[in-house]
Amino acid sequence: MAAGTRVRVLEVAESVMKDLPAEECQELQAMIGATFRVSAVDEHGAAWVDTRLVRRADGYRHSHSLALDPHEMEVAPLKRRPTTR
Repeated sequence: MAAGTRVRVLEVAESVMKDLPAEECQELQAMIGATFRVSAVDEHGAAWVDTRLVRRADGYRHSHSLALDPHEMEVAPLKRRPTTR
């Protein structure tokens, strides 16, 4: 796994969400099934992915950075560009 690899999130660990507000847990759960580009791989082999900036109704803006272990993701298939003839 290397930075720049596209991965699909398969699961988000419960331990990540245990102390978060319900709204943030929902945002993390919404990552399941979505595809992200790996921004970094840490010294433990976890692939880090980041969400886009989320804006709430109260004006607060934030994003999520999530470390994924191998069983929590899969490499996403490459998107094929249409060929022109």
